[in-house]
Amino acid sequence: MLTLKDCLDFCDLSDEVVRAIAVHEGVPNIVAVEIGTNLLRTPRGYDVIERYIQDDIAASERHGRPAAAEHWRSVLSAFRSVRPR
Repeated sequence: MLTLKDCLDFCDLSDEVVRAIAVHEGVPNIVAVEIGTNLLRTPRGYDVIERYIQDDIAASERHGRPAAAEHWRSVLSAFRSVRPR
């Protein structure tokens, strides 16, 4: 049986980006791995994932959670730094 760690090892996303997808979509991390992997196979997948993280930042700010918003900002920055251009 594959574990979440096994699935993360096979995908091209960090565990924090997977968590951002999970939070945005309201799904377990293992499902977010599949969503993220499928998105990366599409022409606009990176843009969609970026939008998810931006939405997580905005939601954290709306709910008065500045530390969470800052965390998602660092996740977004790291994601952008490894994104192919």
